[in-house]
Amino acid sequence: MKILRARRAASDPSHGRWALVALRVGLTAAALTIAAPAIGQTEPVVSVLADFEDASVAASVGDVRNVVAGDCMVRASVVPARGRGALAVEIAATRRETTVGIDLTFRETTRFAQADAVAAFFWLGEGQVSVGFRLRDADGALFETRSQVVRGERRWIRIAAELRPESLKPLAGEGSPRYPAHVAGLVIRTDQIGQQTLFLDELQVEHRVAPSEIVRGEFRFAQAGATAEATRLFPPGTNINVAVGLENRSRSRMLDLTVDLAWIRPDGGVLQRQSRKLNLPPSGVDFRSYQKVDFSQSLRDVGLYRLVAQVRAAGWSGPATFETSVGVAPIDKRRNRGRSTFFGIRTNLLRESELDQALEISTARDAGASLLLLDASWRRIEPKEGVLRLEPLRAALESIVRSGMAPALLLTEPPEWLPDPADPTAALTTLIRRLREQLRDRAAVILLGADVLDALPLEARLAATDRVLAALGPAAEGLTLYPPPIPVDASRPRTDPTVLAAWADRPLAFVSRGELRLARAALAAARQQLGLAWRSSHLWLHEAAPTIGSGTQYEADAVVHYALEAAAAGVGGIIWFDLRDDDTPAGQPGAQRGLVSRDFAPKAALLGYANIAGHLTGAVYAGPLASTPEQFEGGLFIAGVEQIGVVLPRPGQVLPAALFPTFDVPGALRCEDLDRRPLAIQSTRRGDVVPTVARPVLLTLETRAPQAEPQLRLAPPWLRVPATVFVGADADFTLEVDQPAQPMPRAFFQLTPPRDAAFTLSTTGTAIRGEPNETARFPVKLLPAAGGADFERQTLTLRVSMDGDVVELPLDVRRLIEVRPLASGDRGDEEKYAIGRLAVADGKRASADVALHAAYRVDALLVTLRIQDDRFVPVQVDAAGRTRGDDLTLGVRLDGADELLELRILASEGGPQAVPLPGTNPNLARTVRVEEGSTGSRSAGGDKRQYVVTIPAAALNVRGLNAPTRVLVAVRYVDDDADGLPVSELRWGRGLDGSRSSVDFRWLQLAP
Repeated sequence: MKILRARRAASDPSHGRWALVALRVGLTAAALTIAAPAIGQTEPVVSVLADFEDASVAASVGDVRNVVAGDCMVRASVVPARGRGALAVEIAATRRETTVGIDLTFRETTRFAQADAVAAFFWLGEGQVSVGFRLRDADGALFETRSQVVRGERRWIRIAAELRPESLKPLAGEGSPRYPAHVAGLVIRTDQIGQQTLFLDELQVEHRVAPSEIVRGEFRFAQAGATAEATRLFPPGTNINVAVGLENRSRSRMLDLTVDLAWIRPDGGVLQRQSRKLNLPPSGVDFRSYQKVDFSQSLRDVGLYRLVAQVRAAGWSGPATFETSVGVAPIDKRRNRGRSTFFGIRTNLLRESELDQALEISTARDAGASLLLLDASWRRIEPKEGVLRLEPLRAALESIVRSGMAPALLLTEPPEWLPDPADPTAALTTLIRRLREQLRDRAAVILLGADVLDALPLEARLAATDRVLAALGPAAEGLTLYPPPIPVDASRPRTDPTVLAAWADRPLAFVSRGELRLARAALAAARQQLGLAWRSSHLWLHEAAPTIGSGTQYEADAVVHYALEAAAAGVGGIIWFDLRDDDTPAGQPGAQRGLVSRDFAPKAALLGYANIAGHLTGAVYAGPLASTPEQFEGGLFIAGVEQIGVVLPRPGQVLPAALFPTFDVPGALRCEDLDRRPLAIQSTRRGDVVPTVARPVLLTLETRAPQAEPQLRLAPPWLRVPATVFVGADADFTLEVDQPAQPMPRAFFQLTPPRDAAFTLSTTGTAIRGEPNETARFPVKLLPAAGGADFERQTLTLRVSMDGDVVELPLDVRRLIEVRPLASGDRGDEEKYAIGRLAVADGKRASADVALHAAYRVDALLVTLRIQDDRFVPVQVDAAGRTRGDDLTLGVRLDGADELLELRILASEGGPQAVPLPGTNPNLARTVRVEEGSTGSRSAGGDKRQYVVTIPAAALNVRGLNAPTRVLVAVRYVDDDADGLPVSELRWGRGLDGSRSSVDFRWLQLAP
């Protein structure tokens, strides 16, 4: 048993710090929102938000009145009268009626669905001030409690403020707060002229929760041989040590707890379950009851793993659940980036606590970033004209350099004291000169934020940047100064190409936003409209789309495509924004743009970034990989004795079954996927053969000596066969083999179906004969086996033998399902349009059944879903993207198309509707119509429903649908009765697992 006592030894005071101070926060890493207590039994608890004992929460001066922000400061301190850490707020007032707002930034903001009071302890030496607390509601509106007086009695005074609606005053407008809400900071008012220092300690909230929510939990990851917290990104084979910390927030109830921790593999299966027991006494006024439970697990395979801790106690209706994730990727923390700065990440870490700043820098290093771009608030750096506060910035820059990354600054938030906000170039010149004098090469790369020159059009911004450079004189030597980034998305106004003509070879930054596939198209369109040729002096900045949950494999692969395109364009680097989410999923919508969440749990995009950065940092782009098939994107990179070919499958394509890498100099070739898993290379006298996979592939040639010219390429294929073949009446494929110049008398091919094959072959093999240098062609037809049993996919093995050289290739066999045109008068749900039923994964049983029908018209595809369920529970989606209830999703794309429609079918009062999933173009999704069919019922039981989904041809980016067009479809139904029992997942195709690969869909073909 371990008890955290409230009065314990404090560290030495830290003086002279900037207005961003690191302090202790007592909130959880997993319980982001304190949920509304269920009707019935609730328990009073006290949640301590901050006890200010260490550097894990940040405080800063916010809005002020009748005082300059530069005359105020917050810092960590120790009050001898209490002997423990506290927050010191210094106010140097020169006028009466002075008001100072203090903003608090937590690692994860705790939101309360119900709260009675907020309280804290205050200490003032002399005079008096009034103090109020600030609350931010679910809509982002700020409310203030009634102010209470703190007098200079040189003793600790507890101030508690009620949170009843009538006790809260909105800072703007009228009304009451909408919960959930969180404590955002406090406000201090004084009429006293001169210096005053107010100390704050033990910020807490009194509220009521359901019994299972008495416990608050967090995950802490130990770093071997270090006291600092570890990042959540580990190399394969690491034995990961994690502590689940639990706090009993009740002041009266003893808890006997069972803690079950499940390690969930990337594919959703359970890797390991571990269990512990402990008991926690109630917390008290003088201590917090807290205990850590240690777990460990070795993780060998690359991917995202979820950790789910469930805590149970007698009398609870259900467990308390805490969840986080860890990433396993082939990272090298000792990697030397050299002078490379291609892979960059942008972060606003200076607003965070010192502990979180260190962890963000470590996370960026582990992700493979070679450049870290810091948002540097001008108003915080220079809160008062001529007064610079650089210590936090200097400390962060030094930490970045020690971590092996190059630093860069993005100047944002111009101060309020600017003499001429419309033209701040004079003040900006002075600031940059002083930054260069004091920070030297740490401030060698500076980008001007859009808000710094906000009042100016693009041409004026470029001219202002020129004036700054000219005025800097010698201080500009060694400085790379970028004007504000130029947006390239739909919000970008059309720009006269001549405006940028004079800057074509100078530093420019271009910013894209949203889903990466659309961002790449926007960059291409902007380049064409502006008449630009990308140069090494240009940067691509990308503001990521918000990520639901941990993201998907598609998002990881999209980062790789983006990096390859940037390298091929010849730009100087890419900078990803953001490193870390701005808020928890329960908070601000759209604030989840980070590669990691607020608790540093990695997302899929981080793994994609780390993998490609790990492979290509320090390598130089040498051009396209020669002879790359049209179904792929390919690029070649050179790094010393290594030449790296990157081969990326295009979405929605049927790939060739093999690639044929070749090289002309002595060396060794290896093939691996993006996660560094080795892929087999089959060597023959005709060259190497690599079976294709639906993920990015890297071909690495290691030569005996460095080669300046490209040596690695893909040879034209001498064996041609698709990696995906179909079973159907009109679905034959052709095997083509180019004959060598020298005859090969002992050549043949063999096709071996699986033992349980649901298809028959027109041929299982034959001798390969033909004239030298000619092509032998062998058509092969696959037909359904007797009985016509449905199947999703099977594997057909192709074996080609030529004079002792053997090549074996797996062919993915898919059933091609015929879709009839909709007959006049039909609805589309008649039996003749039936195409299949959803199946339960892993052969499990389910209480639900979903039947599919499909038909088409020239203008639309109609998909009918007939659901029978013993209990229908409408789906609810929380802010993190997690679902509860019966969840129906549908994915549709055309063969070879980039565009994918992923839709969630929601029941609503106004009728069912199709809601786009992340990555789906919302403009196309709006054209999809969902109607409830004749079987649908909202009456008692609600056990049968029928939805007719009409997908216009335009939503699939075609003018009309005609035979023999092929359509890829996937359907998933999660049968979740929300009763605490395991859910059942029924699916038809696997294309909704986030990969978006064509191999994961069912295939339809439109019949005449």
